[in-house]
Amino acid sequence: SLPEDTVLIDFDTGEVDCNADRYEVLKQCWNTLPSGPRNTLVAELESLCNDADIVPGQEPIDDQIDSAFDVSIPSHLMDGGDDEGHFQEEPLDDRAVRDAFLRFLCAVLAGYERFLVVPDADFLIS
Repeated sequence: SLPEDTVLIDFDTGEVDCNADRYEVLKQCWNTLPSGPRNTLVAELESLCNDADIVPGQEPIDDQIDSAFDVSIPSHLMDGGDDEGHFQEEPLDDRAVRDAFLRFLCAVLAGYERFLVVPDADFLIS
């Protein structure tokens, strides 16, 4: 059982786990994120999706092909390829998505050392 103010988000599956209405919890969490890094993250993700011709609400385009097997699947067998096996559109750059989230987390956690409490000798003995 999760504490009342805890939200777990699994980025791999997209699952949100909390003890309340998920929409309300996510709306509250959204407003607690620092607006600068949040807006930068959203802009970067929107740009990456635009580059890959992904529109809001679109179903995953690779739900039937495991990305671990992309190397072994001939390009001409995949949807969207031309006669030479090249894609007409740029695929979503998963590394760029990871980098965008990494930059976001670095921005949010910058200076966290100021909030660490260094234990004193009494704490170590107890």
